[in-house]
Amino acid sequence: MKNIHNTTNSNEKTFVPVKHYFLKELAAIYEMDYRIMKKSINRFKEEIGPLIGYYYQPDQVRIIFRKITLPNHVVVIDEFEDHNDSFKHGS
Repeated sequence: MKNIHNTTNSNEKTFVPVKHYFLKELAAIYEMDYRIMKKSINRFKEEIGPLIGYYYQPDQVRIIFRKITLPNHVVVIDEFEDHNDSFKHGS
């Protein structure tokens, strides 16, 4: 398992749990500047809902992961997710 804050090797998968995330943490997962990440999230603002405090709630993170395409090497781990519904890239 690889830490999301390290640089990635194209053959190595990065496992990311569904949990509370700050905007900058989401930007690191998506490998983009936090300002671009904010613009990407704002496109789905109505579906995601308001920010509570400084971080996104797990339910909001699930929506973000579904709406904004993840990098190929990122695999989302969600212990409450039905195994038939995958967050893998491209699904």
